Amino acid sequence: MIGKIIDNYKIIQHIGTGGMGTVYLAEDIMLGRKIAIKMLHSELLYKKDILERFKAEAKTLAKLNHPNIAILFNLIESSGNYFMIMEYVDGNSLEKLLIENGAVEANKAIDITIQALEGIEHAHHKKIIHRDLKPANLMLNEEEVVKVMDFGIARALGSARMTREGSVVGTLEYMAPEQIRGQEGDERSDIYAMGIVLYELLTGNVPYRSKSDYDLMTKKLTQKPPEIRSFWHEIPKSLEKVVM
Repeated sequence: MIGKIIDNYKIIQHIGTGGMGTVYLAEDIMLGRKIAIKMLHSELLYKKDILERFKAEAKTLAKLNHPNIAILFNLIESSGNYFMIMEYVDGNSLEKLLIENGAVEANKAIDITIQALEGIEHAHHKKIIHRDLKPANLMLNEEEVVKVMDFGIARALGSARMTREGSVVGTLEYMAPEQIRGQEGDERSDIYAMGIVLYELLTGNVPYRSKSDYDLMTKKLTQKPPEIRSFWHEIPKSLEKVVM
């Protein structure tokens, strides 16, 4: 794919690969700017439900326009495949930040969380629930601006379900109890997930860990998380109270 031209976009390099597609860095030849292209895996083009989910993600992103959300510019079809043309975020995910540096200073953690919540608030005003907020889906660019990424399993409130009712959708470590029970999440589920993200930014750890998904779900439903100040006593009690 490197060097290939799709419409007005020249593929420069591979960024990452997920379950549904691959993301490339590309150049908009007409405008001379860097963009990100998300391409659906070719073997999934013949799976109607996957193709519809990919299109649904694009339609969701098209409703959102906020400084703290990675913006969708276009959805194009070329040579039988579909491509999302998106804002390129030059920076690192919070996941990478945590892996490389561990917990971050409290004021920075608060600033990151506030920015992310402002983007999520915009989505909620548009009746869109993210459903998979986690450090891997939050980018911090070179100007220290947070960008919420990957609305791949987001759902518009009141829309038809694209997953089986009662199924678990999201990432367990950041999932709200009602989602673990298979219930439909709402705005509060996203806020809960951001609470877990803030907890992790402050401590370098998620509240619950286990090698077994079942054990992890049981812990989240039955046990209180360790207090933040047990990791870092200098964290103000008032901040711990907000997170917990």
